[in-house]
Amino acid sequence: MNTPEQAERMRVEENIRRLATVVRDSNDAITIQDISGQINAWNRGAELMYGYSEEEALQMNIWHLTPHGKVEEQENFTRRLLEGEKISSFETQRIAKNGRVLDVWLTVAKLVDDAGKPVGLASTERDITARKKT
Repeated sequence: MNTPEQAERMRVEENIRRLATVVRDSNDAITIQDISGQINAWNRGAELMYGYSEEEALQMNIWHLTPHGKVEEQENFTRRLLEGEKISSFETQRIAKNGRVLDVWLTVAKLVDDAGKPVGLASTERDITARKKT
C-alpha cells in the first residue's frame, strides 16, 4: 500500500508525463531558449510549422527565425520579460526553413531557476498566416 507521500509523488509524475505529451504533440510550435536565444527544446508542432527537424533547431538561435524587420521587437520583448514585466500574447512574424514569412500569434514566458534567476524563455507560436489572408 502506498503512503500518502508516495501517492502524491505518483500523481505529480503522471501529470508531468501528461503535460510532456501535450507539449510534444501540440500542433502549435513550442520552443524553449536560453537567455542568449539558443534553442534547447523544439516540439513536433515547431518541426511542422518551421520545417526544421529538432536536431537542426537545437543547433540554432531564435534569431535565425526572426525576420530582419522584427529584430528590435524581439530584443525589446525579451529584455522586458527578463526584467520581470508580464507580456501577453501578441502577433509577430517568423521565418520558416523555406524562407517563407509566417504570421504568428506568440505567447512567451520567462523561465527561472530555483533561486528565481531568469534562465530562458518558453514560447508557444501559432501560425495565423492563412487566417490573415482571408
